[in-house]
Amino acid sequence: MYQLQTRINDILNYPLVERINQLRFCIETAPIKDLQAFYPTLVSNIFGINQNQIGWGLRTVTQASAEYYLLYNFFNPHEIFFRLIYRLQSCGFVNKYEIPFPELPKYFIRMLESGRVDGFYTKLISTEHFQPKMLSLNAFDYFILHFAIHGVKNLHKISPAAMAVNNENTMTVYFSLAADYLCNFLPNDPNSIVYPQIDLSPVKNTAPVQIPMAPIRQPKYLLLSSLSHQIQNPSNPPRDIRFQEAATSRSSSNWRSETILMFFIDCWLRYDMDECYEVPSNEFIRILRILVKQLHYFGNCAEQDTTSLAILRKQSHSLLNSRMYGFLKSVMSRWPIDTTFLNVLELWLSYIQPWRYVYNRNIQNLNSETIEIPKRFKTFINENLLSYTQIFVRLIPRFMKMDLSLSKNAFMLFRMLKVFKQSSEILREMERILMSNTTGIRSHHSSMHENSIHSPRSANNSMNRSGGERLSFHRYASQSALFDDSTYICMFSDEVTMQIYELMQRAYAAKLKTNYEVNLMEKQLKQNITLWERFLQFIGWLSSFNFSFTQALEEKKKAPFYLDFILDVLSPMYNIPIEDTTADFTANENILENSDKENHDKSNLNITPSFMKSQLSQISYTGDPELLPIMTSEIKFLVRFFYQISKKLNEMFEDEFNSIYNRNDVYGRVSRQILSPPIETRIFDKSAGYAELQVNNIGPRLSLRKFASKTVIFLLLMSFIFGRIFFGASSVGFLTFILISTLYLFIKALISP
Repeated sequence: MYQLQTRINDILNYPLVERINQLRFCIETAPIKDLQAFYPTLVSNIFGINQNQIGWGLRTVTQASAEYYLLYNFFNPHEIFFRLIYRLQSCGFVNKYEIPFPELPKYFIRMLESGRVDGFYTKLISTEHFQPKMLSLNAFDYFILHFAIHGVKNLHKISPAAMAVNNENTMTVYFSLAADYLCNFLPNDPNSIVYPQIDLSPVKNTAPVQIPMAPIRQPKYLLLSSLSHQIQNPSNPPRDIRFQEAATSRSSSNWRSETILMFFIDCWLRYDMDECYEVPSNEFIRILRILVKQLHYFGNCAEQDTTSLAILRKQSHSLLNSRMYGFLKSVMSRWPIDTTFLNVLELWLSYIQPWRYVYNRNIQNLNSETIEIPKRFKTFINENLLSYTQIFVRLIPRFMKMDLSLSKNAFMLFRMLKVFKQSSEILREMERILMSNTTGIRSHHSSMHENSIHSPRSANNSMNRSGGERLSFHRYASQSALFDDSTYICMFSDEVTMQIYELMQRAYAAKLKTNYEVNLMEKQLKQNITLWERFLQFIGWLSSFNFSFTQALEEKKKAPFYLDFILDVLSPMYNIPIEDTTADFTANENILENSDKENHDKSNLNITPSFMKSQLSQISYTGDPELLPIMTSEIKFLVRFFYQISKKLNEMFEDEFNSIYNRNDVYGRVSRQILSPPIETRIFDKSAGYAELQVNNIGPRLSLRKFASKTVIFLLLMSFIFGRIFFGASSVGFLTFILISTLYLFIKALISP
């Protein structure tokens, strides 16, 4: 055993490819007792526990890397690593792996020590002197808990590779595995079975009851040969068979579903923002969106499921609802005001639209603009009213600080209002009922009982009388959810209506500003195009020259569409005529300056993207022009090839180039047309750990990079075609092109000083 332990420890230091190949062999051939002893060390190494926190790079390796599929196949729920887990489970090593509380995140420790934990944890907590000290887990739970905790770590703060993943929104191994684990162990098909059906020791079983409050885990025997993907049960009992009989046939897989559900929700949605004062990574937010979607799928088919898994399906929504509002409110309050907020917004919108995630849904009806919310989901809205109304009213000030003339910012507001366009009347009615059933606030809802909302001008006086309609709530008989806020801001109150009125004004101003900028860019595109580019436009080659400018113009044209939709939705929702918001604006060319001045006066900290772009336009490159990044108008391999040739020639003839460049005769004039002029470069050297400005003088030099331009290559090809057509020899056309270029260069040298 000692030799095997030493060998496996050596394997963990191998390169990743060799490490995985060697581990595959050891897992298949090593004695089970040796694997059981080595298993905690392997898991710690995978996730970088007490090491570099990166581990095997599950959160840094992307699909562009050759290691992606190697890692993905190793940890896939139907591959070798899970075969190791099930092998440990089948041989009686249940609840043998302990995690002391100090090794767990602080928020997780507080939950376990609070004494109000779910029944799921009661058999997992080990006590010492009547105090909880550690978790005793089986092999599956041990891996899944560490996997969930690994996703919460802010690796993008310490790893450049994780930072690149965070900025680019690429798909990592961790992202793919998290999605696979959710889809595999929390199936959306009510007829699915989680394979393999595996025995669970009675240590973790709960006593069966008539109406259990938590999923029951009943033992079955493991069949390793049945390890495969989820398939539909061919012997699914008919609907008229009693629930208890059907539950007995599938309960062997429920304990893994419960583990995934509890650990993922408790680790990910108890993320304590006040603990680290940092927002989570974009990758983490995108993974949470998959969790929310899959839990909606998983829970929405509870009525169709006649197995014991139906109990867990019904509980999934309750567990999600109890965590989601607090998490969203905490994250949104800290997230920076930039376009990355779209990930958080989409997470919220996915959560408040459970009707979109139904088994065997109709995609065409789902994308329809007139989709109706099914009646059974109105209960969900009623129980989670805070997640709709309070987050909505908290996002309005955020959007008022954003530059809505940018299409990406306008798109976020467009996405939010597209969802609330469907549910606004339901929310209005629920708020009205809530206020009418609440004791002591009848005098504070003057506008809520009217069929229409007061106009913003009259609402200002009403708001002063009602104190902004901030209402204190307790648990009501008509509500099944607990309102944890001490104050509640009515979504359709006069206070919010005034904010909406101002938001509509800003949206209309942004629309005028965007239309003006679009017209200006179109005129600029037409004025700057040369006769040669018009010819290229005629033959379809212009896109390669003005691609970036044209793309920016097309992106700018999207903003007016989004802004029109925003105005059209907000106007009937809050009964604010669009004409009232446009009265103070005229379509003139000064709208850009007036809008920026107004925003600057209201907040000195409101630095708009337009301001940043104007600052960036004044920044110039002060390094070596030969080291500029390769542009889209250049051929990559030719740029590198000509750079090496130029570098070699400049090293060989440095003195000669400097001498001939400074001559005052014809040779000097011609050389000044061919050679690049002397320059002074300024770069910051950070190799010593700090930035130090270095100034270098570069003399006259030969630069062949211009010959790597696609334009030059195109002209050369045209000269060959011209010579072939008119002279019968391609070389004649090429020599003609060289002659004309030489004459042009010589004449330009003669007239230059």
